[in-house]
Amino acid sequence: RFVFTADTLSGRELLVSDGTISYTYLLADINPGVASSSPNIFGKIGNKVIFSALGPSGYELYATDGTPSGTVLVSDIYPGVSSSDPRYIFTLGDRMYFAATTAGGGGIFYTDGTSSGTGFLKYLTPSNTINSHSGAEQSITYNNRAYFVISTPETGLELGESDGTADGTRITTNLRSGPVDGICNYNLRRAGSKILFCSNTVAGIRIEAKDTSTDSVTFVYANPTEFSDLRLLGSTGSKVFFLGFTDQYRLYVTDGTSAGTVRLTGADLPSGEINSSPYTSSFNYTIYNNQLIFLGTTPTTGAEPFISGGTPQSTALIKDINPGTESSALTFTKIINFGDTTYLNLR
Repeated sequence: RFVFTADTLSGRELLVSDGTISYTYLLADINPGVASSSPNIFGKIGNKVIFSALGPSGYELYATDGTPSGTVLVSDIYPGVSSSDPRYIFTLGDRMYFAATTAGGGGIFYTDGTSSGTGFLKYLTPSNTINSHSGAEQSITYNNRAYFVISTPETGLELGESDGTADGTRITTNLRSGPVDGICNYNLRRAGSKILFCSNTVAGIRIEAKDTSTDSVTFVYANPTEFSDLRLLGSTGSKVFFLGFTDQYRLYVTDGTSAGTVRLTGADLPSGEINSSPYTSSFNYTIYNNQLIFLGTTPTTGAEPFISGGTPQSTALIKDINPGTESSALTFTKIINFGDTTYLNLR
């Protein structure tokens, strides 16, 4: 069985299915009537799916075991009709951690899916305010610690980390003083023991890393002509693929060191000039067998599926599905792995 959200006669609500029509049904009309509860699914803890939704108590924390009777309000974090607006940050062990707002301000909370196992962890800064933070596909868990990107009025966008305790949860970088963003975006990726991120330094946009083995921030890579945009893509665990924009997006790979950073596309390389925008900049890619499958464009093929094993020689067209210069790829094409097969939704 799987749990999902969909538009119904009761608005957008939570449903369950085993893949058949006869076993696909509404779990609960959390916001009674035709108004939507707009569930936001966090993920799974044990046998429960945790989510936030709009109900009679405002936008609060819920859980379901996949049955109507087991779909319940976990905690009215901001008592009454005011919304605490829970927003997922990371999972560590048997707990999920999320940002929420109460009368005291915005802080980090935790839950194991039960009322008794849900509580307040800490405020990160004196303002008791969290502006924004990374989510499910952006945070990293490594060696029993979680790494995430978070923004507060005092710090701007910086790197946070947690071991699940109040004392061990903190903002760990101060790349730019005051409220200026030190980090470019919310994407984190791991290469070995390093957590890579895009930093927004006074010298320009570059890749830096939190070295978990030394608890220090290290320089990884900056383009000599300076990137105007940088996006981390997939990670194999030992290396990270990323896009850097100068006059166009080009594909790179790094092992977390300057010496181990290689440009994979360009007119002067065996792989040629593969323009990865706007397709992979819309995050249409996947890692399969330690290779990056992505949608790129060339003047002779249009937008088509490509593959890279992390060297210019292994970066190549998979197939020109729509032969010639016409593209086969829609802008919002999705690439997913299922079992030992990769599926591409193309036209």
